[in-house]
Amino acid sequence: MVIIITVYHKKETDFSHNGLAVLDECNSCKLLQQLNGTYELSLFYPLHSNKVQYLQNFNIIKADGQLFRIYHVSKNSKRQILSVNARHIFYDLAFSFIEDIRPTNLNCQQALDMVLGEIGMTLLWLLTLCYSFGALIEIIGGSSENMGMM
Repeated sequence: MVIIITVYHKKETDFSHNGLAVLDECNSCKLLQQLNGTYELSLFYPLHSNKVQYLQNFNIIKADGQLFRIYHVSKNSKRQILSVNARHIFYDLAFSFIEDIRPTNLNCQQALDMVLGEIGMTLLWLLTLCYSFGALIEIIGGSSENMGMM
């Protein structure tokens, strides 16, 4: 099975195209997913490629149908390799802080739009983030095990 790996600009919202580049020269690309733990991607890319210009912090990598945000890039000049680490895009929510807002006299959609607007997200973006991590209704509804997720 061939997995296409693509890189996108950090502010991209449409991932149905090939983004900035298709990363077709990877020396290695590994996904690490631990149950109730990390979900990360690490890849090694040749420094001589002109596509390394797109492998920079905060850009987004799509691999195996999932999105990952680059958080660490390092060059190894001796081996002529660029090392890239990225976390699943879901972890973007970890840095989203909402001060005290109280959606009142609103229907469910309006209240959700208000909350998501506070962190600069749309419902489509939230669905993309939550796709791999559980049922959206549990995340929005707040079961006792995941009350702190939003």
